[in-house]
Amino acid sequence: MRETLGVHEFARLSGRHFNTVYNWIRSGGVSARKQDGEWRIPTSELDRIRGRKGETRAGSDDLLDWWSRDFEHTMRRLVRLSTWMDRLGKQTLSRHGSSRTHVMAESRTEELTDMVTELRDVASAIETAERIRPRLLELRNRT
Repeated sequence: MRETLGVHEFARLSGRHFNTVYNWIRSGGVSARKQDGEWRIPTSELDRIRGRKGETRAGSDDLLDWWSRDFEHTMRRLVRLSTWMDRLGKQTLSRHGSSRTHVMAESRTEELTDMVTELRDVASAIETAERIRPRLLELRNRT
């Protein structure tokens, strides 16, 4: 396997949406560097995210804290976007027929759909980590 992966390949191998991976990069949850204008992520990060090796394993406090912060960040974005969508809807009604407004609404709807997908990913990961955390702590205490 190569030493680094592109965002889309990392997303595919980690089972996450590529926007989630970009969010991880922006928030510092995954270390990455730009190379020729493209984000490159060390394969060791894939192992860490999968929980194979490294300091942060699925269910650990660090990863749960990071997921919680990511979840809260996504929720804030959803609230801002829903407020914007509400305003846009009112503008559209008052300007009925504006093609520019329609294109902007479609763009924001796609963004909202992506954010909801990310939110579901994060919520699912948090639920899984919370569910398996007691077993992981028990295993950690045995070693």
